[in-house]
Order: sequence, then C-alpha cells, then structure tokens
Amino acid sequence: EQCVLQLRIKTFRLTTARDLEKAPPTETSQSVPKKVGEWKEMGIGPIRVLQPPSSSSSTHVRLVQRRETTPGGQGTKVLLNCTISTCELDSSLFEAPSNTTSPNSGKIFKPEGKFCRVGAPVQDGDEVVFETYLLKFKSEGDREIFTNVVADSCGYTKL
Repeated sequence: EQCVLQLRIKTFRLTTARDLEKAPPTETSQSVPKKVGEWKEMGIGPIRVLQPPSSSSSTHVRLVQRRETTPGGQGTKVLLNCTISTCELDSSLFEAPSNTTSPNSGKIFKPEGKFCRVGAPVQDGDEVVFETYLLKFKSEGDREIFTNVVADSCGYTKL
C-alpha cells in the first residue's frame, strides 16, 4: 500500500449501548461513557490514507491512525484501521449514521468545518459492529484535502 496523505488529527468515537454494558459498575473515571450518543475522545495522532498498489483497479482506501506518545511524536496504539469504499453526503454530521453499507466497508460522511464523520466496521470479539468516528482536523483546509483525497480514491467527485 502507498501512503497518499498523512495529517495530524484528533479522533472521537460515538458511544453506544455496548460501551455502557462493558463499563465496570464502580468505575468513576472520565473515560467511561455516561450515556449513549456522547463523543468520547480516543486520542491525537497522524492519520494515513493508504491506497492499494497502482496496478490494482480497486476503488477503496484504508485509514490508519495511531495515538501519539508525545506531541508530534511516534504513534503507538492503533486508534483507527478501516477500509473506506463509500463517500456520501449525509444531512447530519454529529448524529449516528444508519448502517446502509456492506459490513466490510466504511463510509465518509458529510464534512463540516474542521470535522469529518466516518462510519466503519470494527471487530468486537466474535462479531463485526459498525462504529462512528468524528475526525477533527487542524483547519478546514486540511479537512478539505482529506475528503478530496478519499473521494478521488473511491471514484467519487470531490465533496
């Protein structure tokens, strides 16, 4: 795979009922979600847009983000690793999307300001679940570059 873009972003994940079920009952930490539908910060680090080799006629990209150990430092823990094959304009940036794609591919939703929402399948034990992420970029320009690169790679017109 070839890295076609790398940007430093902050990533949030939309909490679900599964998160509340998994949380220890006596836990009072800030990292434990208090209700469904809250955005929980996952971390800051570089996100890479990876494209299959040029010989492949595939119309998808893979997004990989790792959490930084120090600002601008090397990434360690994987925060996001998903394949994106669909770009669509969605009317609501901050609400949970409906899962209308195949379970093996993610989506890029309507970008707005410095934010872009991504829906992606994630392995959770023995099952695959659809998670929603909110990517916060340093500037609107960075977000626009990101969405255009992903849209071009997926075979869609620029958003």
